[in-house]
Amino acid sequence: MILLHIILMLSVLMFAVAFNNRFPRKQTILILVLVVFALAGIGASIVPKDNYDLARHYQVIERVRKSSYTLGSFLSKGYTITSSNYRYTYLFNVLIYIVARWFPNQALPFIAIFITYILFVSVLLREFEDSDLNNKNILLSFSIFLVLLPFLYVYSGIRNALASTIVGYGLYRFFKNKKFFIFAFCSICAVLIHPVAIAVIPFIVLSKYSPSVIGLIITLVIPSLLNPVIEFVRLHVHNDFLFGIAAKYYNYTMVRVDNQGRVFLYSPIIVLVIIIINVVWNQKKKRMPDADNKYSLANLFVWYSAFSLGYFKNYSMITRLPYSIAVLSPVIVNEVLSYHCVKSELKQIVRIVTIGSILFIAALGLYENIMWLV
Repeated sequence: MILLHIILMLSVLMFAVAFNNRFPRKQTILILVLVVFALAGIGASIVPKDNYDLARHYQVIERVRKSSYTLGSFLSKGYTITSSNYRYTYLFNVLIYIVARWFPNQALPFIAIFITYILFVSVLLREFEDSDLNNKNILLSFSIFLVLLPFLYVYSGIRNALASTIVGYGLYRFFKNKKFFIFAFCSICAVLIHPVAIAVIPFIVLSKYSPSVIGLIITLVIPSLLNPVIEFVRLHVHNDFLFGIAAKYYNYTMVRVDNQGRVFLYSPIIVLVIIIINVVWNQKKKRMPDADNKYSLANLFVWYSAFSLGYFKNYSMITRLPYSIAVLSPVIVNEVLSYHCVKSELKQIVRIVTIGSILFIAALGLYENIMWLV
């Protein structure tokens, strides 16, 4: 445990001290992989608090471990000894079963954290070529990732963060590499872990359109219009899968009361607002690069950020929805924030303030993550 903390702190320190420089690509990859293993190891070694979802997952693992279910019977009837929340999360149930049969409970957070962060590192390495894989871009990408998807929630919740990261990675491969099969595969896997992953998928359609003021206002009020629709599905549509999604939405918006403090609430709001302002401004000034196809990740960022901000009064939703674009933080750094680089002195000041604000709230968030974990 102490060794893992040392590895993590030394890695962060190297990137921070050499902020304006870069290490050779192979060395950088090695450091990033060590960071991922350190984070997964730290998560596996922390005993979860009773109110964390991970504690409930541990209880489920113990029930499965003591049961006589085969994998097939567990997938079809296992929810009777777990809960209805697990009825259609088949891929997550496979993971639960594997851990219960062959590994200690701590393997669950290790695997989930490792997958979450290795997918982020994969996007980071794909997005930045050798010359751009510098410490500034790496540290900024990690900072935005930490704000939009705090380590605390990756560790304590497991399913939501893992599913959102997988679907986010699928979006990246679809937009950047036109890999529809990878996107479809990731989306299916994500939904079979946690249904909230589908929230970002409809915004692929909107990504074809540049944001407008009226469009953003409409998107901001969509959450208010969704409530009666979701309630109708929950109360009147006789389909177990759709009912499960509607019930989960109802739980997050009407029942569940999460509150890990103002930092976790306001930090993503600030970053989402920064994303919207930067994309809209850069598109207006025609400083955004032309998209390789008819879809634009920058547009998706704006529409989805506006949709997420529509839940600003709901702690559970405003902190969870940004998970799906967190893994795309390197794209935000590369395509959104980098276009502040203009000769105007005022624009340079704005750029410095923007980057400084992100680093500051990320540092504050890191402190809060540590305080909630110890």
